[in-house]
Amino acid sequence: MPIRNNLFRYLGIAALVVAVMLVMAYGVVLIRSREALATAKTLASSSDFDGAIESYKDAISWRAPFNPYSSAARVELLKLISDSSISSSLKEKGLQYFAWAITRSRNVFTEADTIDALQKIDEIRAQNKLTIPQSQVRETAPPTLNFKMQIVADLFFWSWIVLVFISIWSGFNADGGIKPRNLAGALILSLVFYAGWLISLCFA
Repeated sequence: MPIRNNLFRYLGIAALVVAVMLVMAYGVVLIRSREALATAKTLASSSDFDGAIESYKDAISWRAPFNPYSSAARVELLKLISDSSISSSLKEKGLQYFAWAITRSRNVFTEADTIDALQKIDEIRAQNKLTIPQSQVRETAPPTLNFKMQIVADLFFWSWIVLVFISIWSGFNADGGIKPRNLAGALILSLVFYAGWLISLCFA
């Protein structure tokens, strides 16, 4: 029972640490997206459409579940592109930046939304008879994403994080002494999951 209780305690601590890290990361996403959106609005109000498009791109690229700033940036960028007062080159730039921002934040959870957004871009480009300038280099074979391996990589990564904490807690006693067998076993297992994470990323 003491061993099991200690294990649950260590797992609980590790889960709490991971949760705090996720909350902090989500907070950064919201702050960066909000700042970029505010900058874009300021530039657009002063008729600096070129700068506004770049800021909208940054706001959109910080895409995360329930991020209102990224969603608002998408709506406002599409509204700006639909404005008849801006040039065709700016319209095309806006569409290209929109596509870049969407594909940059593409993952298994946003795949359906990504496909819809890219189709919307194609529709707007067709309606406005826009073409990508020949001077710009286009990918002939865009890289593909393996979402299954992305999930596997995530599992390996967080398992490695948890095992690192377990190795710290189980590898030392209350007096600060080292428990060689526990520490070695946990570290070896954590290295295995770390290697699994790197290998999974290669196929993701």
